[in-house]
Amino acid sequence: MALRLEATPLGRVLERAHEAVAALARQAGVELDVPPTPAVVLGDASRLVQLVVNLLGNALKFSPVGTRVEVAVEERGDEVRTVVRDRGRGVPAELREAIFEPFRQVEATDARREGGTGLGLAICRAIVERHGGTIGVGPREGGGSEFWFTLPLARP
Repeated sequence: MALRLEATPLGRVLERAHEAVAALARQAGVELDVPPTPAVVLGDASRLVQLVVNLLGNALKFSPVGTRVEVAVEERGDEVRTVVRDRGRGVPAELREAIFEPFRQVEATDARREGGTGLGLAICRAIVERHGGTIGVGPREGGGSEFWFTLPLARP
């Protein structure tokens, strides 16, 4: 995977990803909350859009009608942490690392029921790691999941 790393406004990446999945959100009956952010990361804009689209798409697929998928961004020292929160069924603790491996899904029936190949999260991990960041998932308070990733901030 070739990357073109440059100062990339994270807000524009999130905006583009939001635009890409907006119709899916409407169709799923799920609200999508993607706030603006002034953070600028060192990254390949098109790969980062792909990353966020994958995470938002998964969150929308597994969220019940009438719920909300939220994105939060927080600068921490030399990096920025982005979190995608949903109210879906969540990811069992024993699978939280395995789902980032190729062809792994939470349930074997997910590929048939929700579509997909089990490659999306493996691609997300590859993108994040190639950018020098980390990715993971944890439970959301009150139910659901929080998928998060970190990226280095661009410095002048």
